[in-house]
Amino acid sequence: MAKTNMTPYEASLFNEMKKLAKRANQRIVRLERETGFQEGFATKQLADYLSTDSLNAWTPKGRVGVKSTLSAKQMKDVIKATKKFLNQETSRVAGVKAYQKRYEDKTGLKLTKERLNALFQAERNYTWIYEYFGASEKTAGGIFWDWEREHKNDDFETWLDNIRVYLYERTLDEKLYNDLLSLYEYAKGVNG
Repeated sequence: MAKTNMTPYEASLFNEMKKLAKRANQRIVRLERETGFQEGFATKQLADYLSTDSLNAWTPKGRVGVKSTLSAKQMKDVIKATKKFLNQETSRVAGVKAYQKRYEDKTGLKLTKERLNALFQAERNYTWIYEYFGASEKTAGGIFWDWEREHKNDDFETWLDNIRVYLYERTLDEKLYNDLLSLYEYAKGVNG
């Protein structure tokens, strides 16, 4: 329920936010039923953004929260993030299935939804690798992709040994290991 002292502009924003949150939450439920896990695919970016301290518009149950206590700017931020989510292919079950088919056709592998999600997240967030390799203006993939082409036939353990030379500031903890495994599998799909 909206607070009673809203301006007409704030009330309009609140109603739009409520309508978009309902659509987004319906998609999130469908994705969870299809994949069997929460905050996968496009939902992850939405959750990360809305759960920031400045917004706090993500519920413990993994849904877009609608709060009348948000400022007009915060409501606009929630609206913008929710629209971005709704426009992403992988916010829909059909989009996830199409993504899975494309990736399986590229790699020739049958992928679980969990592995597919890890690959999707790596694809979305692989730019962290530029911390180690730098980005090149000439190629979209930067220097990493030139390095990757040289090592495209390596198995994961060999590939990992070769890339560890560049990891001068980070120890190989479980998170980095999983990130590198996802990056390796993503790179195999791109260059495979």
